[in-house]
Order: sequence, then structure tokens, then C-alpha cells
Amino acid sequence: MRQRYLHTIVAGIIAVVITGIVCTAFTPPSGDVTTTVKIEIPHYKKVSYGAFYKSLTLAGKEAEYIDGFDYEWGYNYRLTVEKTVLSQPMADGPSVVYKLIKVDSKVKVADTTTFTLLLEPDVYLGPGENKPALERTSDSTYLYFNEVTIACGAHCNDIEDRVLQNNKPVRGVFTHGSGSTILFKGFE
Repeated sequence: MRQRYLHTIVAGIIAVVITGIVCTAFTPPSGDVTTTVKIEIPHYKKVSYGAFYKSLTLAGKEAEYIDGFDYEWGYNYRLTVEKTVLSQPMADGPSVVYKLIKVDSKVKVADTTTFTLLLEPDVYLGPGENKPALERTSDSTYLYFNEVTIACGAHCNDIEDRVLQNNKPVRGVFTHGSGSTILFKGFE
């Protein structure tokens, strides 16, 4: 009986050791590196290209997206963020992620400040069903990437002709309107 008890204990120890080895083999290493950094985000966004589609993202030098950051068009920002370099990023995901710690400053730019923005005709990168990036919402406005209103007045037909009819991206020149409205000034 004592020998049977000893065999049970040994078998239990072996099972625990094997389980530990197997679990360690399938647990990814935790080699992510996190630092606190200061970054600047300009008053406009840019078009970025993902794996399958295009989108408007932050135009800063480092981060295209910051978790917890509520961006408003027309403001320059200085931020303190947590920057994490992922040791094993997902195949179609970012290798660096950002999380807002603090908005250090938020400064409205002058209404006359100009910037350029690439006007893309569609959202998807590949062939097939393309969703338009520019949606005409009235005689004088477009909604761009379902995010920002482009007020184009009498120039909306120019956007229609040069971007949508030709199905080619064109760089436009803009100033800021109110809220998330930008004012089309012409083509670069």
C-alpha cells in the first residue's frame, strides 16, 4: 500500500513537470517593451494603406492611432503616450501600439492655415467591389471616409471629374471649417 502511494505521488510529480514543460512551450514570451514618450499630432489627418483598405489616420510622425485619444480636426496636439513595441505582433497588425496618458496641449490653428490631403476615390486596395471614399451628401459637400465633411461649394464638380470619374487619387488643398468640416480650396 505504501508503495502504491509512492507511485501515485511520483506519477503526480511527473504529470506536473510535463504539464509545465508543455505550457511553457506554447506560451509566447512576454518581450513587449513599453516606454513613455511625448509626441506631436498635427491639425489634419492623412490617408494610410492597410492590408486591404485605406483609411484616415493621425498624421503624426510616429502614431497613426492612439488608444483613448479623442482627436479633433483643426488642432495641433502635444501628447504623453505609452508606446509598446510588441515582441510578437499579429501578422496584419501594428508592431507598435500607443495609449494616451495625457494631452499636454491642444492648440487651435488659424482658420487660414492650409494643408494638403490625398483624395482617394475608393476605400479598398484590391480589385472587386469598391466602396467609394467620397460620398456626395449635398450639392456643395462630400463626406470623406465617413469621417470628415468636405465643403467644396461650386468646386464639387471638379472633385467629381478629377477624382471619381478618373478613379485616381488627387491631392487637394484645404483649410479648416467648423467641427469636422474642411474647406476645399483647389488641387495641388
